[in-house]
Amino acid sequence: MYSVTEDSKKYLKNYQWISAKFTLGEVGTLDNREITRLLINHHYIGLRYILQLINRIGSYAGNIAETLLICNDPMNF
Repeated sequence: MYSVTEDSKKYLKNYQWISAKFTLGEVGTLDNREITRLLINHHYIGLRYILQLINRIGSYAGNIAETLLICNDPMNF
């Protein structure tokens, strides 16, 4: 489980497609989705690249990209 932070909510605004399809809970609440982990650890360049990639291809990938937004298993992500 990952705790939603102010930073993760701020970083979500940087990704137009992701933020249109994905909402975070209130600050301090817990979330088990891997996309939340990426947003919380946004300062790591590799994770930032993954977010940019999902955001860029999301509208083209349709159901596949939307599945990534709800994925809660790191092995499936």
